[in-house]
Amino acid sequence: MLREKTLTFYWSRTIQEECKHVLVWKFNHSIPDANEKLQALASFLEDVEPTTIPQIVHDDPDDDHIIACALAGKADYIVTFDKHLLNIREYEGIKIVKPEDLL
Repeated sequence: MLREKTLTFYWSRTIQEECKHVLVWKFNHSIPDANEKLQALASFLEDVEPTTIPQIVHDDPDDDHIIACALAGKADYIVTFDKHLLNIREYEGIKIVKPEDLL
């Protein structure tokens, strides 16, 4: 699937904040350290700001922000290990797959 394709990775302000929260609370990074890591990651990601958040992931509504980000970026895929997202499989033409399924 990936041969001869260019990849663009998207994130939104909400996803950035969630990443920071996970780094600080789950992985015990300091806030300055988490900010530094996210700033380094930002050079590989394109910022998008969704205008609407669809209510699609009933089992984990926080995951709706992932779908909103993909819609705002006009993504072809959401690549994840998140079971709530994977259960949806596809939304408005965006396929939701595990990383190994994209290869």
